[in-house]
Amino acid sequence: MNNTPVNQPLASIARLIEENNDFTLIMHVSPDGDAIGSACALRLALMAMGKRVQAVCDGDVPRIYRFLEGAEDIIKPNDARITSAAIAVDCADEGRMGAADEIFAQAKHTANIDHHVTNTMFAQHNAVEAHAAAAAEVVKRLIEQLDADFGANIATCLFCGLVTDTGNFAYSNTTPDTLFAAGELLQRGADNALINRAVYRSAPVSKRRMLGLGLIKAEYLHGGKVAVCKLTRADFDRFNARDEDCEGIIDNLRDVENVEIAMLMREKEPNVYKVSMRAKEYANVCAVAERYGGGGHRLAAGCTVRGELDALAAELTEALIQAL
Repeated sequence: MNNTPVNQPLASIARLIEENNDFTLIMHVSPDGDAIGSACALRLALMAMGKRVQAVCDGDVPRIYRFLEGAEDIIKPNDARITSAAIAVDCADEGRMGAADEIFAQAKHTANIDHHVTNTMFAQHNAVEAHAAAAAEVVKRLIEQLDADFGANIATCLFCGLVTDTGNFAYSNTTPDTLFAAGELLQRGADNALINRAVYRSAPVSKRRMLGLGLIKAEYLHGGKVAVCKLTRADFDRFNARDEDCEGIIDNLRDVENVEIAMLMREKEPNVYKVSMRAKEYANVCAVAERYGGGGHRLAAGCTVRGELDALAAELTEALIQAL
């Protein structure tokens, strides 16, 4: 007899899936391994159930995640159709969907699967588990409730989400439940070696050069406790780099000895900057990000700001110093 308590939010989403046949899965802008892996896994599960499903993202899939089954099938909002049901994956609020929010708004049935403590519960059905290390943990539990095949392809997608959002199970968000889920996914055939090669061992030259530049340009402030790096479009042009080539810079800044908070500012367009914040142990960077319309987790957060770069950097740095 199964005495596992019923997860009511997931049960309601499972019913939504069982009762509908046409779905849109929406990831957040600047998609990461968790968003992509979770959406690809859920898409494969729904397709195995005979559902019609499209995965949509207002942003390019980074090259390092294109090995995941279904990643090459992710489409842009302009190429998507309106469906009767829409499910947001790893989106803390509607704004994180970018231009895909219109597709979500026009769906008759909506669901929200996430793990961010700042989630605004914007859907009709919300399965938000802030204790989960990754959205992939939540999606795994949902797929287990569905009458769908759960093979190695799905397991690999979900394992990628767990690995990337926990820093290879090194971050403090890793829990016994996370490791238990990882073990089950390996039993189902998740290809950890493939994920490791694709995500961590196959960096393009442009990414390595951006990492080097980021470390060179970094400033260490407040007695070395705060690391700040600012990257302009000219920096990207210098190495013919893409936005995705910045992945990993923020973690390297945080990992410098004595640094508690790291901040990376990268120019998206003139006077518009994507800000990533990381804390090592105790600082709450999410509280700072929320003040600028962003969010995330206590030790990992972000926001988008507009204005003059140096003035913004000084203002944000002061706010981060106050968070120490």
